[in-house]
Amino acid sequence: MKHRILCVDDEITILGLLHVQLGRHFEVIPALGGAQALATLVEKGPFAVIVSDMNMPAMSGIEFLSRARKVAPDSVRMLFTGYAELQTAIAAVNDGNVFRFLTKPCPAETLVQVMQAGVDQYMLITAEKELLEKTLHGSIKVLTDVLGAVNPLAFGRASRVQRLVKQLANAMGIDNTWQYEASALLSQIGLLTMPEALLAKIYADESLTANEKEMVQNNSRLSHELLAHIPRLEPIVENIAFRDHRFNGHSDQAKKGQDLPLGSRLLKVALDLDSLEVREPLRAKAVQRMKERVGWYDPAIMAALLALPDECSRLAIQALPLDGLRPEMILAEDVRTTTGRILVRKGQEITSALLHRLLNFAVSAPIQEPINVQVPTSVTARQ
Repeated sequence: MKHRILCVDDEITILGLLHVQLGRHFEVIPALGGAQALATLVEKGPFAVIVSDMNMPAMSGIEFLSRARKVAPDSVRMLFTGYAELQTAIAAVNDGNVFRFLTKPCPAETLVQVMQAGVDQYMLITAEKELLEKTLHGSIKVLTDVLGAVNPLAFGRASRVQRLVKQLANAMGIDNTWQYEASALLSQIGLLTMPEALLAKIYADESLTANEKEMVQNNSRLSHELLAHIPRLEPIVENIAFRDHRFNGHSDQAKKGQDLPLGSRLLKVALDLDSLEVREPLRAKAVQRMKERVGWYDPAIMAALLALPDECSRLAIQALPLDGLRPEMILAEDVRTTTGRILVRKGQEITSALLHRLLNFAVSAPIQEPINVQVPTSVTARQ
């Protein structure tokens, strides 16, 4: 399969010549001017290499490549010009992060070699990015699986908060929510070693003793230490670090308002709502409590929260035996053992892993049945 190259020029004859010179080796896509090229990037991307003429009307090559960098950051960018001026080359490299700077006319053999070097660079960039992303996703999955196995209460809260963060981000028109969802899932990782009794007090917002407060602080440091050593998790670590900061700030807050990471502001709303819903099942009353906390939350996120539909009113509630539960169902009540021990808090979405753990647990410790769950229409349709 030929690698794809986007050629940009304001002269159709030049585009035709580039197609002749490069067409045997690459799939060449022409674009007449910067505006058409930007539209092509969106509609027909990705491209391994983007090569543009410098001197074009309406939008210069430097301006186009600078904008193309935002649309297609992985594509390798190159610039043609008939004027071999040092300042032009410097501006091209600085503003458009240009990989090669070529002068006109360029021999066909040299042009093919340079394009191949660009393709090789693109393959290196994308391979490294894929490796890092797989490593990052794998690391997060391992950590959350460990959290679920060791501390189901902490995992349950992380799952509920993750779902709420995703809903809030979608309501705000945020397309890429992965960073914010990962921050929510890992927000409870520092509680791995926390005793269940203390964890229950924290989630119920009960008063803690001095020793218990110290234990919580130590676990917060553990969370930072666990995550700080994973490459590319810096934004997630920052989101978690500022999750308890109020929007209008305290006197001892280093950041407040829009200076706080968006992920931390989303977490603040989601975590506080989850804590309130443990004691106040009706979301409307929990949200009203939050509205009374003037200055605590980002107004834009609170507006998104108020606009969220009421899940409970849209989902049918069924009482099912343990072996009748299915992934995507949402717990409408706490899952408890017959002795009253809480295993999973209400509001958590059932996953295959969670269901497997509950079935295994029930072998040695009976679970109260039936269990009330909210059944999404997608699950009902498959039954």
